[in-house]
Amino acid sequence: MTTPKQATEQAAVSAVAASPLYHYSVTAQAEPATLPRVIEPFAKLGLAPVALHAVTEGGRMSIDLRMAGLEDGMARHIADRLRQMIGVEQVLLASAG
Repeated sequence: MTTPKQATEQAAVSAVAASPLYHYSVTAQAEPATLPRVIEPFAKLGLAPVALHAVTEGGRMSIDLRMAGLEDGMARHIADRLRQMIGVEQVLLASAG
């Protein structure tokens, strides 16, 4: 038998799985606080990346994030917020679903 808490958790997982997948490609200055700053807007919404890859080379950091659980308007809003961050040079956003 499923408890109400388990049912709520299952519904949340299903909603995330059914939502579009967004790919954020961020280029920024390679600084110790860059990666946590980029992830913060998602963490504030209680979201963790489906996939995350970061590479530092030549003073720049390339960050690729795949996120689910966002509506289109919120995904674009977060991309705009990322573009305003100090040290962020470029943010590309694509929807994969």
